[in-house]
Amino acid sequence: MGVLDLFTTAKVPTSVNFASGGRTGSLDTLAQQAATAAAHSLAYFPHPVLDPRVHFLPALHAFPDAVRASFPQWSAYLDPRAYVDFYAHSDPIQSATMICIGFSSYCYAMQQATGNASQVDGLWTFLPVIYATHFAFGSGSIPEPRVLLLWSLYVLWSARLTYNAVRRGMFKKGEEDYRWPLLRASMNRLSWELLTITFIAPIQNILLAITALPVYVLVTLSRPEYTVLQPTRPTSTLVPADVILTLLLLLNLTVQFIADHQQQLYQGFKRGLDINCQNPITIPADKLLLLQGGTSPAGVVINGNKAGQVHPDNVELYHGLTNGDKKRGFVSKGLWAWSRHPNFCCEQQTWWIFYAFTVITFLPPSFLVDLGKNSNLLEKGGMAAVQNAARAASKLATKVVYPSPPTWTYFLNYAAAGALAMNGLFYASTLYSEGVSAGKYPAYASYQKRVGMFHPLDTLLRGLYYRLVASDKTRETVEGETWGELGDASKKVN
Repeated sequence: MGVLDLFTTAKVPTSVNFASGGRTGSLDTLAQQAATAAAHSLAYFPHPVLDPRVHFLPALHAFPDAVRASFPQWSAYLDPRAYVDFYAHSDPIQSATMICIGFSSYCYAMQQATGNASQVDGLWTFLPVIYATHFAFGSGSIPEPRVLLLWSLYVLWSARLTYNAVRRGMFKKGEEDYRWPLLRASMNRLSWELLTITFIAPIQNILLAITALPVYVLVTLSRPEYTVLQPTRPTSTLVPADVILTLLLLLNLTVQFIADHQQQLYQGFKRGLDINCQNPITIPADKLLLLQGGTSPAGVVINGNKAGQVHPDNVELYHGLTNGDKKRGFVSKGLWAWSRHPNFCCEQQTWWIFYAFTVITFLPPSFLVDLGKNSNLLEKGGMAAVQNAARAASKLATKVVYPSPPTWTYFLNYAAAGALAMNGLFYASTLYSEGVSAGKYPAYASYQKRVGMFHPLDTLLRGLYYRLVASDKTRETVEGETWGELGDASKKVN
């Protein structure tokens, strides 16, 4: 007997809508609800929570009805009590949708009033944490340990990005990302307004909202109907995988901080200012002499070079940066020697680390072993809770045959939408930014040839090409324009 036949024989409803508020009931009732959800989902997903058809999509589909229930008349939108009622009785994804609409409307209105298109940019460092906080704490109860850990990592992400934004002056009144005026100038008025009302205000806000979907997935496990249908690694207990992911994120944020620091240091140096871009830098007299074309005193070694051997453009003036670096116009040392956008590379990895918390929750403990044996991953992977839930329901048979979902469903669920969307956005915006840089700096084309856009492995492979395939002249030209010293690639890691 197949699983669907079993539930049909048991006269359990053929569909379950979990889009409403939390459910209560006896163990039998909850077990039947969980088992019914399992019957419709486990052929495709390791757990009903991961199936968007069970909860996520029905909740979104029911959003208009939920709004009408709390706001029956237009005047209700002016009543704060209606919003409190909506928040208290709606599904978290529904209230998150309302929050997203509010922020989108605010950003559009402010852009129209001020002409500044960076309204979302000013909220960028905060919105993912706002949504994560909403999902984690919206019920009013203390989150499960894994949810609380994941939320705290969102806070750390926000703290780092906010700190960098403050250093760069992004929160100054009237500050606007340099790309918006350039894009605005390249479009006619109608096209710009269409971009504003579709992408700049709403779509960017939606992207920031769905970055918190991993928290939503884990919080959904706390609903009453899933108390009898717990995953392999319940959110109530932290496991070594949680520690590993946390350490990966901390490492990722550290690398990102270093990349931001190196870029900020360079931008200040290019303007003759210190790291805070406030005070002029002071160049030591001996280095100033070399910079002006003089030579170092006999027997004195400066920057590893003896008297008369230092070209003015190669004199290290400030934290390893040279006049040649300044002339180049863009940073290409430190982490930027291995990736054209090391901070963006880390940022994209951040969202996948957040998402990985949903994967470890449902992944069977013996997954790799069982995968090699092509055995039933559900049965071997600790999904006994599913079977126990079905057996707890008095009207169900004592044995349930559960099909194995496709292997990929253990690694990909709808919570990945945030990471995928952010990857797409960063890739598109990076292409545009590089087009601007290539137009401003002649050496940027060589930098693009020699250094990978994001991943250091790409840079290593390019290095092999220029060492083994390209001519010496080509390599010297490309690496010289990239790092400022012809034929001397060692300087790139300063």
